[in-house]
Amino acid sequence: MRRLLLVILFVNLCVGTFAQKEKVHALKNIRGEYWITAATATITGREAMEYAREDAKRKAIEQVCGSRISVWDQAETSSAGESFNSLSINQIDGEVVEFEVVEEDFEKSQTRKSELCYYCVANIKVKEGAEPDPEFRASVEGLRSMYFVDESLEFTVQPYRDCHLKIFLFEDAQKGYRLYPNDFDQPVLLQANQTVQFPQRIDFVVTKTSDQPTETNRLVFVFTKGEYPFYHETTSRQEIERWMAMIPNNEKYIHFAVIDIRKR
Repeated sequence: MRRLLLVILFVNLCVGTFAQKEKVHALKNIRGEYWITAATATITGREAMEYAREDAKRKAIEQVCGSRISVWDQAETSSAGESFNSLSINQIDGEVVEFEVVEEDFEKSQTRKSELCYYCVANIKVKEGAEPDPEFRASVEGLRSMYFVDESLEFTVQPYRDCHLKIFLFEDAQKGYRLYPNDFDQPVLLQANQTVQFPQRIDFVVTKTSDQPTETNRLVFVFTKGEYPFYHETTSRQEIERWMAMIPNNEKYIHFAVIDIRKR
């Protein structure tokens, strides 16, 4: 097995006694896993191994800092009256500052022969996470609470500092999609106090997949100070939430909107 040392460098902009109070915890032999079905897997072995590493990081941070559920609440008024919506995401309040791979490989399941487990065992150092930055925020305007099938989503965003943006759609409790960036709209650094119009080169066309008269989707806007890539356009809601949770609290601002979709 290869032994690899990956050091994630970070810059602490705080000075004085705060830097002296930072506490780093060293954990040994944390195992992360990612399971795929060998016959139908749509991701590469390299991607599966990366997910296993991310799982090890998440487990290390949760072991040191625990986890908490962050809830974004939103009240809305439409022609149907007032409604209250909530989005809950598991938050992890810590940062990985050193990651040393001890062993990584894959193995077959003992009970389901068609499944493969990619695993990573690592020594990990974790720093307890920061509080959210109250000065880092953005506005999203122009979204309606109800759309008909085949309409386009049109809205504007305005950040109050330079930042990056990812936009996701949660179709239900399992399915999630990355709307922006996409194959036509490449990621760019948004400028502070400048309004950006969406859609840009490709329309966000509203679709409905359930047989219910009204389908409820959630749009999630993730603004980040630095660039945190998310590579898959179609994925699970769980993978998106896991990616969101790994971004330090003071590096992100999250806005969400609930939309109802109906046939004409």
